[in-house]
Amino acid sequence: MTDLSSQSSHMTAEPFRVGLIGLNRQGWHLIERCLSGGPFQVTKSIDAEDVNASRQIDELLTSPEIEVAWITHPIALSAHGLPTDLIERLLNHHKHVVVDTLLCLSTTEADRLFAIAKTNGRHLLVHSPRHHDDEIRQACSAVCREELGAVLAAKWVSWGYAISPAGVSRCETPDGRLASRSAQTGGDVRHVDELRVGLIRQLAHALDQLVQFIPHEPLRIFAVGDMLHSDRPYCSPTLAAWIEFKNGAHAEIDLRLNCPASLHSGWVIHSERGGFAEGRQFSLTDEGEVFDSTVPLIGLEADDLLSLAMALRDQKSVNQTPTQTRAVIQLLEAIRQSAETCSIVNRG
Repeated sequence: MTDLSSQSSHMTAEPFRVGLIGLNRQGWHLIERCLSGGPFQVTKSIDAEDVNASRQIDELLTSPEIEVAWITHPIALSAHGLPTDLIERLLNHHKHVVVDTLLCLSTTEADRLFAIAKTNGRHLLVHSPRHHDDEIRQACSAVCREELGAVLAAKWVSWGYAISPAGVSRCETPDGRLASRSAQTGGDVRHVDELRVGLIRQLAHALDQLVQFIPHEPLRIFAVGDMLHSDRPYCSPTLAAWIEFKNGAHAEIDLRLNCPASLHSGWVIHSERGGFAEGRQFSLTDEGEVFDSTVPLIGLEADDLLSLAMALRDQKSVNQTPTQTRAVIQLLEAIRQSAETCSIVNRG
């Protein structure tokens, strides 16, 4: 549980001056949140797709006014005009760096970037906005309650409408822009890329939550989803993944971006002595009776920006970001490998 006196001191401290990279939906949302005050103040913003982005990046690197570089653009999946070594350059210029999920696609690269941050005495933090949604916090709270015991199985389903069905000439992309479909090519390449980015980012969010519920090493992974194949010009934006962990727990993730009948189950969790679904905890009594109750949100930090600011200010704190980020990327690597090879990936 957060210490109230420490929390109060962080709230009254001067806000961090932020250079924002990525004027997408996530970027504008961050700007709006910072306008009402808080621990961060966006003083410079860069559109990653602007032709002058590289020049503006150079200005940000050398600016003594910018303390934190915050990247909302999915640089790991689509760099566009940004330097491929952007995070490394920011750290070497002694900027703290916050990256919206996900950091990168390789555990080797993640280890390298965290090592660079440590060498420069800077923080490299990964921000997952979905991590602080009420439904996620309720699921975490239920898992943390000792009476449920260890998680045996977890399932997450998210179906949504992010691509037009056959015969529709124009469609809205996940970030709100319109993109055309071509009967000759089977689909607009840029639109397909945006869908692939959206699918992988959504998968990363789910994995970020999963490693909190089941903090164990993965044993076997199997996945199907042809949109993870970067060489395919058009394919179904779907993904299904099954994960077995070394402690015997199982997880299932089902993503679909072409379903007009929206369905989002949130997490459904089966534990040793009960379970969780739709904000409610189900506990088994010694007599085998199921006791249904609402999950209270106790001891969980709701303000994600305040949590990040506290991590940046407390130089002596133990940063959990590298461990959790590595676990997420390790699973993502295995899922992509399984989908590419159509085979089970063994990690045991």
